Amino acid sequence: MYKFLLKYQFCLLLFVLSFLSCTPKNKSLASAKVIENEIPQIVFLTFNVVKDTLTKKVSISLKNKIVVNGKFKDQEQISAKNSPNNLTLVFGNGNKVLKEIYIEHPLYKRVDVYGDKGEISTKEINLTTAEFTLRIEKQKEINKVTIHEFVNFTETKSINILKLD
Repeated sequence: MYKFLLKYQFCLLLFVLSFLSCTPKNKSLASAKVIENEIPQIVFLTFNVVKDTLTKKVSISLKNKIVVNGKFKDQEQISAKNSPNNLTLVFGNGNKVLKEIYIEHPLYKRVDVYGDKGEISTKEINLTTAEFTLRIEKQKEINKVTIHEFVNFTETKSINILKLD
């Protein structure tokens, strides 16, 4: 009878310990509630690019900003870092860089042209005005974007610093 009580107490002790180990801690519940309340968002930024024909200066302005609920799918973004003409958009907070995006310069387009004899050649078209849209995941820390212009692999200047608030 004593062995039976000992086995019974041992089984009861194991059951209580396993039950206690399955209860959630308060910290994990609180952090789970915070994560559920944070809805991922995507920011669509539309920019106007204008090149002054007299002074040859390029100016970029933020035309539109739209914030929508959503999340990026896991896919690699195409980068124009090695393109001869590109814009580098540096998103940050103060002097802290949080994200860099490289895009083809919207004022310098390359198109394929078919000749009279059927041959294909590439032509460069220089525009004076253009528009481009960019999408990024919304981050609380990002409050500005600095845009650097590269023409023929040479940085011409830092064009604009735009506030995103």
